[in-house]
Amino acid sequence: MSTFTLDALSTFITQVCAFGLAFLISMITARVLGPSGKGTVALAVLVPTFASLFLRFGIDIANVYFLGSRKHNLQAILGNSLMVVTATNLVAVPLYIISIPLISNTIAAGVKPSLLLLAGLLLPLNVLGGHLSPIFLGLQRVKKYNFITLWGKVTALLFIVVLVVVLSLDVVGTICASILASALVVSWALKELSKDVSVRPILNPGLLKESVSLGFRGYLGNVVQFFNYRLDTFVVNYFIGVANVGLYSIAVTGAELLWYIPQAVATILFPRTAAIGAEEAKLFTPKVCRNTFLFTLMAALGLSVVGKPLILFIYGEAYAPSVMPLWLLMPGVVALSISKVLTSDLAGRGLLQYGAYSSAISLVATVVCDLLLIPRWGIAGAAVASSISYCITTFVVLFFYVRISGNGLAIVLIPRKEDMIIYRRYCSSLARRLGMAKVYHIPE
Repeated sequence: MSTFTLDALSTFITQVCAFGLAFLISMITARVLGPSGKGTVALAVLVPTFASLFLRFGIDIANVYFLGSRKHNLQAILGNSLMVVTATNLVAVPLYIISIPLISNTIAAGVKPSLLLLAGLLLPLNVLGGHLSPIFLGLQRVKKYNFITLWGKVTALLFIVVLVVVLSLDVVGTICASILASALVVSWALKELSKDVSVRPILNPGLLKESVSLGFRGYLGNVVQFFNYRLDTFVVNYFIGVANVGLYSIAVTGAELLWYIPQAVATILFPRTAAIGAEEAKLFTPKVCRNTFLFTLMAALGLSVVGKPLILFIYGEAYAPSVMPLWLLMPGVVALSISKVLTSDLAGRGLLQYGAYSSAISLVATVVCDLLLIPRWGIAGAAVASSISYCITTFVVLFFYVRISGNGLAIVLIPRKEDMIIYRRYCSSLARRLGMAKVYHIPE
């Protein structure tokens, strides 16, 4: 296997394992907290999560590009990031605390201010973590990047068991588990980076300007896309209450399982494209995209079949209303797998603005569809609105990618004979290792 395939496969396996752990966390909290408690946690954690994304200013994205293309060294990038994180948190944390009464009466209505204050501890941790983990990706230290993902879920599960199951702290315990897990992840990342360079804030005005200039284009896309992913949660809470947020969160968690495939590929593709250049990427990315789309589609068909019995068995009859939104999210989630891969290709070329353009266009559709469909159809309407938005995102990204790369739609979307040959070789290789080739007569 190629280095890219191995890295993408290891990242996918890591993310699947992380999902399995997150699934256990979701199952435990859903059973213990019920739909209302589940919705309360989702809203309380969502606000600081969005705030931390908003406060990165695209520097995390620029770091991946600069390290992948070797335009700047690790010491300069880490020192600059730590300076930005320190300054940002000194301003953002007090502002968040002051805003809690407003938040608890608007977008997080139904969530106690004390819970929002507790969840606010995630804000500085997420800002710091959001700058640190992409550095490992930019350095193409994929194993360490994957360890961060897995370590966060393992520790979160352990804290959930202790705080929620053993100590019965319910909502408070669930939020505390997220805080403690984030703190351990950040500590490990800092310790690892300290082996290579000095871990201290060092302002580099030239690099800061360059980072913001490049990263801001991708930053806008990430912020707007986050709104596309999570605006429906706030609208559901506003129109039909926090219990429905809990029901909808189960459907979203299940549907977004499919994104582990394209996300693993996109994670590795971004720094690789930055390293290999546009000409080689023109040949490489279509192969990656069409096969990612195929695997995601197949996974979606499987999830559509087993989704209902799984939800009822794992979460119980109380979460039966989550099944229909899960099905309705499928078309959009599959379509967005294409966008995730192609946006990473464009970002690797330094063209981060196109992700922002597509996200901005689809956000308009998200707002309109949410306001029209959620009051009428409830959480099913939220799922339809999201699917429409995701499809629009993909159409726009495809338009830009085809124009920029010179590739046609067919080579990007439709599997080719060469792909089938590769699949056959992998199957033959696997069969030989398992001693099955002679039994099943798999052709070479």
